[in-house]
Amino acid sequence: MQVLTKGGMEASCDFDLFARYRVKFASTLCFIEEESREVFEPGAATIDSRIRAIREARRMGISTWVSVEPVIDPEQAIELIQTLRDDVDFWKVGKLNHDLTQEKKVDWRDFYKRVKSALGESRHMIKDALLRYANEQP
Repeated sequence: MQVLTKGGMEASCDFDLFARYRVKFASTLCFIEEESREVFEPGAATIDSRIRAIREARRMGISTWVSVEPVIDPEQAIELIQTLRDDVDFWKVGKLNHDLTQEKKVDWRDFYKRVKSALGESRHMIKDALLRYANEQP
């Protein structure tokens, strides 16, 4: 069983149950900069709150994972992974879809390489839409 939320520390009131029943705790995080979160996720918990929740869950022995999608700003996604790499048990990374204007601004092949490097040996899953850039020739 698992819980995926953008609720941040509001979910921490249930961490004792998560730990007891081996419920995985996950958060969607697309940004490292609060200003971006305010624009694209106005109703979601702050980035700081979500990061604190991931770290607190991990401290309590709860398995954690983070969904980094949709990637809107590749630089922020990479920085997020680097910031939380040691606090997350599993990563899911997916690119932005359904916004061709914004998608064309990103070198997805380069992002794929950089995200793989940032993840290092961390357990992860690259979503199909991004994975298709893994073997593209320049």
